[in-house]
Amino acid sequence: MNKLVNFVQDGWYNLLTGMGVAGKDKRENTTFGQAPRFDRSTLTEIYRGEGLGARIIKIPADDMVRRWFDIVGDTDGFVNMKLDEMSAKSITTEALYWDRLYGGAMIVIFLDDGQKLDMPVNEANIRDVLGLQVYDRNDCTWTSSDLYTDESKPNYGDVEYYNINNISTGKIFRVHDSRLMKFNGEIVPNLTRIENQGWGDSTIQSVYSRLRGLGDSFAGAEAIITEFIVGTLTIENLQALISSKEGTKKVQERLHLLDLSKHMLNTYLLNKNEKFERVSATGVAGMSDLINQLIDACVAVCGIPRVKLFGEQSKGLGSEAAGNIRLYYDEISSLQERKLQRPFEKLSKYIMLSRDGYFNGVELEEWSVRFKPLWQPTEEEVAKTRKVTADTDKIYYDLGLPGEVILLNRFGGNEYSSETKLPENLTAAYEDVAENSNMEEEEKTGENNQ
Repeated sequence: MNKLVNFVQDGWYNLLTGMGVAGKDKRENTTFGQAPRFDRSTLTEIYRGEGLGARIIKIPADDMVRRWFDIVGDTDGFVNMKLDEMSAKSITTEALYWDRLYGGAMIVIFLDDGQKLDMPVNEANIRDVLGLQVYDRNDCTWTSSDLYTDESKPNYGDVEYYNINNISTGKIFRVHDSRLMKFNGEIVPNLTRIENQGWGDSTIQSVYSRLRGLGDSFAGAEAIITEFIVGTLTIENLQALISSKEGTKKVQERLHLLDLSKHMLNTYLLNKNEKFERVSATGVAGMSDLINQLIDACVAVCGIPRVKLFGEQSKGLGSEAAGNIRLYYDEISSLQERKLQRPFEKLSKYIMLSRDGYFNGVELEEWSVRFKPLWQPTEEEVAKTRKVTADTDKIYYDLGLPGEVILLNRFGGNEYSSETKLPENLTAAYEDVAENSNMEEEEKTGENNQ
């Protein structure tokens, strides 16, 4: 007696055609293999020898610091003056390069606080911020005994002490977490981070396949160009000639002489029974479209618009390229907040607490790190924005907003601002006015209903 065998298979399949059936449908044999893990040497060689790979590393890092940041509340710009003295911008750029290339980097903050590098910062005794120094993740190691162990603290399980190798001196020194600005590479799952000794991945890790495919395509195109036009020489009784060593040698000498005559006179010297032709060996129709698709795939995985990655010229502010640049800058802004916000809050605080510095050791009551917008409007766009702001200010002024408040909003900070913020006393007063107005409106409504 035949029995029906039931089996369950997710997705579409057809037993007759073999669609969706493993062993019959070749698509079912396609799986995702484990991606290669690149070591320091390989990543270094990609950075040094693959120009496109180097640009993928550098461009976002450069853009993250290009416009730098302001300290809201530091009207005199003292924090940035100190950062300029320490070349903080170029040092941060280098740290971001190695963060993206190797999957992590650190900046050691050297302080004069009466403590050694392996001790927590004594914020009450900071005299000065002395300087900054960059190390990539490969120079920074730790063991399980170097972790924070207080289970009641949010930093439980994080690294408290790092052993840092200075490759110039060959010496290893120990540094406490409070003296470090850390950059942790690309975000990875916790298990992968543990395998990476607490670090993230290199940016190259996720773009390597597309980068390699594009590199292979360019190399193939170059090979086609070298073989695009091939010269052919017809020699009578060639088969008989090359059947002996002596005859083969004569043919080789003849080809060499033919090549020399071409170089000397741009003219070929031929025997009566010889015939030379140039033929197109390879067609290139459609190659440009294929390479463009590979470029688009590379652009998609690295997140850098073609106009920046390949240096293509934009076709105007209203073009698709300009829109892609704006989206890219939004991504860079997110990276700034994720990677740079906390490290620079730490460094800025140490600068303010420095007794020999611009702030005389007194931290500002209210301050914050604000990154400058990356998109730079044209002069015409700036003029239109200010015209709209001025028209709005006139409306506010006619409604009773004091002129000095409007001027303070526009020109009271480090640069012109279109935002309007009211002082606390005026905010409270206008809230009372609005509340009384609403109460009066409700009373009138009630009277009309009666």
